Amino acid sequence: MSTVLIVDPSKPSLVMSSEVFKDKIPGITVLVASTGQQALDILEQRSSAGSAAPDLCVVDFDLPDTDGITLIHMLRKNFRGPIMLTAYPDNVVKNAVAEELFAYDDAGMWIRKPIRAEDLNEKIDRFLVGKFRVQRRFDFTPKTRLLGKSAGRGKRTPKFPGQIVNISVGGACVQLSGAVKLKIGDEVSIELPIPKVEKKGAETAQIKSQVVWRTNDGKRIGITFDKLSDPGRKGLERLLKQINNSIDA
Repeated sequence: MSTVLIVDPSKPSLVMSSEVFKDKIPGITVLVASTGQQALDILEQRSSAGSAAPDLCVVDFDLPDTDGITLIHMLRKNFRGPIMLTAYPDNVVKNAVAEELFAYDDAGMWIRKPIRAEDLNEKIDRFLVGKFRVQRRFDFTPKTRLLGKSAGRGKRTPKFPGQIVNISVGGACVQLSGAVKLKIGDEVSIELPIPKVEKKGAETAQIKSQVVWRTNDGKRIGITFDKLSDPGRKGLERLLKQINNSIDA
């Protein structure tokens, strides 16, 4: 049975959102929190107890101990499910969403307050029932290389040249120059042109990833970035922001 976590300091909003979920999905478990810390504590308690994470989180922008954008970034470190942002529309919210959530289809499609049942229902259908993609996928086609693991001391690191087909904050699709023997579950690094911090130009960085699917001919694979370090994630986000800005230009 589905579980949802709603984080909102407003009791009327909590009641409204809870009723929409209960009407939409009979038997759903609704967890509520009024602060960001309470939300993190709930997730930690469920993890410690061996309970599954919620299937979806709803986070309000105006929280007493933090803002919704910051909490969403904290949640994404461990939570892989969809996250909805609710907020009263103003320029601060619009700019924050555009700058911080551009890489996500779920929180980027934020819900305006006061919440209308039809708006929330549409998001439930899309991201909870329909399992719509959480991360936004960007068309990005530079040449790249995948670097495999060395077979041992003195052995050369296997290199697989190819071209990126598309990329997201969660992974990438790569068209390889020839058939390779990479298997699902293999750990590889991908070379990406990461923009420099506060400097012009880019530098080639190796981002750790894992193969999650491959075509039968071994020429196209999908990789995930689940094991990114904080510097790696920040670099990837800089790259995606640069791609996004070029699309909007």
